Amino acid sequence: MPGLGPGIHAFGSAPAWVVVDGRARPGHDGVANAMGFSAMGVLCRDCFGSKGDRIALDVAAGVGSSDFMQYGSGNVTSARAGMQWTWK
Repeated sequence: MPGLGPGIHAFGSAPAWVVVDGRARPGHDGVANAMGFSAMGVLCRDCFGSKGDRIALDVAAGVGSSDFMQYGSGNVTSARAGMQWTWK
């Protein structure tokens, strides 16, 4: 999940790519790939009248596939959403 520091930061994003190659280990056969992207954006600052609070929304999505010992997962997908409330 991307982080948003104090001050002027209003948006952040984080792409990711993962490759696991099981063939590198003796006695193992398989490979897996996954790709994802997450983003976070500030919805409001000083939302409840108190100085220093902030509400942000974060979302993420991913897709992956694997092939391990004659078992193929095909394509798999995932998604999530969340909120963050911070204050001083």
